[in-house]
Amino acid sequence: MKCPICGVISPPASRFCERDGTRLIANSGVVMQLLRPVCACGSTTFDDGFCTTCGRSTPRASRAFDHVEQAPLAELGGVTDRGQRHLWNEDALSLAAETLPDPVYVLVVCDGVSQARNAQHAAQVAGEVARASLLESTRTALEPAFAMRQAVQAAHLAVCALPDDGPDSDNPIKDQPPGCTLVAALVRNGHATIGWVGDSRAYRFGPDVCQLLTHDHSWFNAVVDSGELSPGEAAASPHANAILRAVGPLNFDDGAPPEAPAAEVVTCDLLPGHLLLLCTDGLWKYVPEPRDLIGLLREAPSTATPLELSRALVDYANARGGNDNITAAILRQSSAK
Repeated sequence: MKCPICGVISPPASRFCERDGTRLIANSGVVMQLLRPVCACGSTTFDDGFCTTCGRSTPRASRAFDHVEQAPLAELGGVTDRGQRHLWNEDALSLAAETLPDPVYVLVVCDGVSQARNAQHAAQVAGEVARASLLESTRTALEPAFAMRQAVQAAHLAVCALPDDGPDSDNPIKDQPPGCTLVAALVRNGHATIGWVGDSRAYRFGPDVCQLLTHDHSWFNAVVDSGELSPGEAAASPHANAILRAVGPLNFDDGAPPEAPAAEVVTCDLLPGHLLLLCTDGLWKYVPEPRDLIGLLREAPSTATPLELSRALVDYANARGGNDNITAAILRQSSAK
């Protein structure tokens, strides 16, 4: 199994990385991330970011995820960052691309639920499993919308399989089982299939388009869409940031089983020059309107790559306070296929 921190391959039966002690778990052939942060001394118990055994600060595993950049190809790139206020980065990013027999791109962005235990690893696991499922679907010629729902189901089952020790008296804020939001895109032949659960978003930008593709599964949208409250009234509520769907055993009906969330799926065409952006609320809450986001993108040099554009968006959110973890992933459609 491959260590998610240092990359060393350990024997299949290994429970810990032979180089740095990272705890490992395998599930259906996919290496899941460490069950919880592990200090260099081997302890897994922390108080306010410090090991209770040896006193070291932020555990190694969490530092590894503080800022991650991915760019499988020049036309695809993304960045996830801890931000300025959070101790951990509970967002996750997973990108992949294949060029033969024709270009296929997979983008997955996840955001660990703030009140969920093990949220960091829920997001990491969901992103990796969804990415692997979507890539595999292109080899078996599955219909894209079906493949997207199947990928969300696989991510859900993987998060449900994460260990959960139950409520922690030392951290009462984390009072829910592991869970995360998820937004994913499968792009092939200039056609994008977008699926999501929660309030992570997808946008499409171009010379002729400036569009939010997703509709948040949120309490805010539910009460505004129903006419129960005006947008201003809903925004003033303490429930304004609550989400109504998540990947994992989280549920919002007491006593209900942890059934897979209903993923919403939409499709769109990506023309040459179009940008597809996936992001978490750590970015879009600073620029909630699509026209504001495209304005930021247009400020960048015309030669900027998707990775550089993603960096610029993350930097923008950090410069305005970075109150949450921030993730942005961008695909630029370079040619019609």
